[in-house]
Amino acid sequence: MTNAIYTGHCLCGDVKLEGRGDPRVDVCHCDMCLHWHGAPGMAVSFANGLSISTGEALILTFDSSEWATRSFCKKCGTTLFYKLKAKDEFSAQAGLFNLPDTVDISEHIFIDEKPGWYDFKGDAPRLTGAETLAKYAGDGSD
Repeated sequence: MTNAIYTGHCLCGDVKLEGRGDPRVDVCHCDMCLHWHGAPGMAVSFANGLSISTGEALILTFDSSEWATRSFCKKCGTTLFYKLKAKDEFSAQAGLFNLPDTVDISEHIFIDEKPGWYDFKGDAPRLTGAETLAKYAGDGSD
């Protein structure tokens, strides 16, 4: 594990995020992500945490489901992150950061909701919606 620090920002640059440690990129194929992004969600989390550096007052949050909230910059509209309610964890959109080319996709979630008009190469694990909810939306004990 590295102690690297990654900085990210929204399109206007007024909301800045900081990730610490090794990055992990997951791809979400759920219907909500497809509508939110117009494409699959590509989220990044970091081994030593993720925090908001500046612009917290510009962040609007939408209570999108029983298990997560989604946030965006109210100035430029950039989708920023989603937060798991039960675990008090959040993951930012991977495209906000300049991640190294060596970062691979760790996991695909809600693979059973993926439309047939796109695909990803590689052998990263692929979880169904039920498997994803069991793993991430539980009571925080796992």
